[in-house]
Amino acid sequence: KIKVVKIIIENHMRLENYGKFGEKVSDKTLRKLQRNLGENLDYLLELVHADNQVHAPEYCLPQQIPNVRNRLLEISKNNQLTKLPVDGKDIMLFFGVSENPRVGKLKKAAEEIWLEHPNWGKKRILKTLKNEGGNDGKVGK
Repeated sequence: KIKVVKIIIENHMRLENYGKFGEKVSDKTLRKLQRNLGENLDYLLELVHADNQVHAPEYCLPQQIPNVRNRLLEISKNNQLTKLPVDGKDIMLFFGVSENPRVGKLKKAAEEIWLEHPNWGKKRILKTLKNEGGNDGKVGK
């Protein structure tokens, strides 16, 4: 329970710039939030919603979290954000490298690509990663 509270406190300001109605946040950012917080996301949304409602009228955001929740539902319906389709072994094989810190950086870059395009598969993600500089050292250095 203490770990959950810590996670919620650490993340409670992440939604600060999402806009009065949650309109300023991208689907990618919502997918990332969902992926990073997992089962703790609902607790965070409850806390932020309660906080948003008790501010002075000019800072009160009663529609932000309900709208964010609706968008998260739509994202969940349209995408299968279960597991990143690319792992470290895929990256090592594709780029012809052995296990090293760069593989982790490339995997993180692959995850960013996937969060932007959650319906893409392994081949397209790896190809995009390569095109974005994976082979010439721009990504993962």
